[in-house]
Amino acid sequence: MEKQKFYEKKWFAIIMLLFFAPVGIFLIYKYQHFSKKINLVLSVVFGTLFIIGVVSGSGEQTEQTVVSEETKKEKQEQIKAEEVAAEVKVEQEKAKEEKKKAEAEQKEKEEIDNLLTSFQIVSEDVVSNSNGVIPDINIKHHDNFFQVDVFC
Repeated sequence: MEKQKFYEKKWFAIIMLLFFAPVGIFLIYKYQHFSKKINLVLSVVFGTLFIIGVVSGSGEQTEQTVVSEETKKEKQEQIKAEEVAAEVKVEQEKAKEEKKKAEAEQKEKEEIDNLLTSFQIVSEDVVSNSNGVIPDINIKHHDNFFQVDVFC
């Protein structure tokens, strides 16, 4: 009597039917582990389950692929939106800085105008109190202050 190889045994054919039906179906017919009627029933049942598994498995891959592509598109759109938002924020910050700069320049101009008006009033007082001598008034603007020199 010859020793049977593991793939010729009934238990291996049943395991293959459960995990990979085409091989299991081949083995139950090749080594005649069951009667023809049982072989036919097992072939139909496990063959159908295998086909359903293959078809539904490929559908999941397609759905996963579609979901992956949608997720990728959503991420790209989100990145674009974030870039646009960042650009808008930069533009807003630039506009704020320009507005602050313009306000500071306007304020400085108003201060200079006020000081010049004050100097004009002071110089008129000096001229009116100088007994007919016209004083020499010299105004110099430095970074943070004005220097006024009055010579009679």
